[in-house]
Amino acid sequence: MKIKNFRNHLLISMPNINNTIFFKTVIYIYQNDKFGTKGIIINKKIKNLKLKKIFEQIKINKKNKNFFKKNKKPILFGGPLEKNKGFIIHKFKKNFLSNIYSSPSISITFSKDILKYLIKKKKYKKTLISLGYCSWEKNQLEYEILNNYWLLTTSNNEILFHTSLKKKWKKSLKKIGITNPYRLNIETGNI
Repeated sequence: MKIKNFRNHLLISMPNINNTIFFKTVIYIYQNDKFGTKGIIINKKIKNLKLKKIFEQIKINKKNKNFFKKNKKPILFGGPLEKNKGFIIHKFKKNFLSNIYSSPSISITFSKDILKYLIKKKKYKKTLISLGYCSWEKNQLEYEILNNYWLLTTSNNEILFHTSLKKKWKKSLKKIGITNPYRLNIETGNI
């Protein structure tokens, strides 16, 4: 089966990718077009960074202490590019200043107005907040998939929003029928 567009798919690193930031990584692909592919790592957190600190840095009202007590979600390391730029994966129907629609129900927003909306509406359960993103030039990701660096599967809400960071890699693999990733053959072959 040939996939025409990787948008709204999960990119799963093969177990042979080690000693890099992509070791046991799951990436949500939000853009795939004639210019290339962009995605956000959804299972690596930035240590010692809390949402409250981000609100302080961008000078958004942080008086609602309950919001920060209830919202314990980690800030994700979305990728090595633009590590100071925030990206929020969400399911809100509202239009924000900078929305990229990756599916009919999932958007990526990188404008401050979504943070004001989060604190006002106290909605955060179906959100992932990250700094940075990943990018591939045109045909680069296809080449990497053909050379067994990555596996690909359709995205779903369970893995995106309701699975712990530690379990996302294995759960993504299990979704495509792989229960023991270390038994995968990493060699490429031609017929």
